[in-house]
Amino acid sequence: MNSYFSYFVTFLVLQTVISENVIRDNENNTTNEFHEENEGSRALSRRKRFVIFPDGSSLQLVFCCQTMALIPIGDIFLFGSTLGLAWNLPTDPSIFTNLKEYERPLRRNDVVKTINYLDEDGHLIAKVPYKKRIIVNPAFAKRSIEDDDTLSFKEKLKLKIDRKKMHERHLKLDYLKAQHLDKNSIEFHRSNRVDLYEKIEKLLSATGRDGRQCVLYRLCEAAKRPTSQGTFIQEFFRAVFTFPKGEEFQYDELNEYDTAHVESDDCSARYPGCEDLHESISM
Repeated sequence: MNSYFSYFVTFLVLQTVISENVIRDNENNTTNEFHEENEGSRALSRRKRFVIFPDGSSLQLVFCCQTMALIPIGDIFLFGSTLGLAWNLPTDPSIFTNLKEYERPLRRNDVVKTINYLDEDGHLIAKVPYKKRIIVNPAFAKRSIEDDDTLSFKEKLKLKIDRKKMHERHLKLDYLKAQHLDKNSIEFHRSNRVDLYEKIEKLLSATGRDGRQCVLYRLCEAAKRPTSQGTFIQEFFRAVFTFPKGEEFQYDELNEYDTAHVESDDCSARYPGCEDLHESISM
């Protein structure tokens, strides 16, 4: 009997506590609504927001690996390799709504496929279908093929292209010749070449060689006219050490580049000490 009575009292107390909390919450809600109506406050309701960055912003991930090697002759030489990736950050908020059910702006692909003819009063007379004419890029088209009306189109495609003659004709174009370059372009190339040669001199000096002597030697070798086309490395160094002629520099040490870049039979006799570098490039 006492156990039933204790259960009843416990249940009654819990019911009283719960009812008081519910009444208190209702009073608080009523009070809050009263203050909101009187004080003019409102509940915060924000729309979805996007982060927009300034034009040209990008997220870059760069991985650098540097190896230090102590060379007995010269200073400490550091070799580093870098791998970098970049992602453009959003700068235009319209990219978030282009794929949604909003009014999309007119883009280059959204063109009209018909031509509309109007009269003097602006009324539509007729609509004519329009199809864009296909433009063939000459870079991807067949070249060096003589037009022969007796051959069909498929037979012309089977003809072999003499790429050697094609490149020979390309080298004879006027815009590739030095005399057709304007003065500003020549001075621009000369100043950039000088900056590059000075950096190469420091790099070779750090490996124990005479950097100045080796650069002058390479300029002398690049002035020779090759009888045949070289390898990729040989053509690359020939392009780097081709020094265009122009006005004299203010400093005599820079004018040595012009003096060295003259066709000579024996460059190793003029600038000795860098024959091994030339042999490694030739291989």
